[in-house]
Amino acid sequence: AAKELTEAEEDLLFRSGEFGDHNPDALQRTIWWLLALHFGFRARDESRKLKWGDIVLQTDNETGNEVLVWTSERGSKTRHGNGYRRAFNPTAQATNTERCPVRYYKAFKSHRPAEMNSSDSPFYLAINHRRKPNDNTWYMKAPLGKNEIGNLLKKAAERAGLQGNITNHS
Repeated sequence: AAKELTEAEEDLLFRSGEFGDHNPDALQRTIWWLLALHFGFRARDESRKLKWGDIVLQTDNETGNEVLVWTSERGSKTRHGNGYRRAFNPTAQATNTERCPVRYYKAFKSHRPAEMNSSDSPFYLAINHRRKPNDNTWYMKAPLGKNEIGNLLKKAAERAGLQGNITNHS
């Protein structure tokens, strides 16, 4: 069973560079973590099924703040997409802090191939390890593999010195 990540462990992942927006691995891992945290994704299957158009950047009519809205659920172990509708769409509010989910979403979008920003494109993309140093497109036109998604947190935790505390989320 997976152990819950503590605030101190999350802080360590940011301080160690495992979370952040300075490289494609850290950015993808960070957006995955923040969306899982805010939207309650439980298994890699939910992340694997996620499409770019399922998460929409909107402006809150009441506050004028930007907000990410999870508009389309594709089914999970407990909820099956066929006709199931939540009473409300989960949101992730802009926080204007170092860990603002909207900030990371915008950064993630800016490093995707433009043609992968269509609503039916996979949300998580494979990293282009052969890109040129000045290339702003960090990801390929291919989905990130389910095993890679399942190990995002485990690999980061191991590199940050949290071995044994985190398991893969499959």
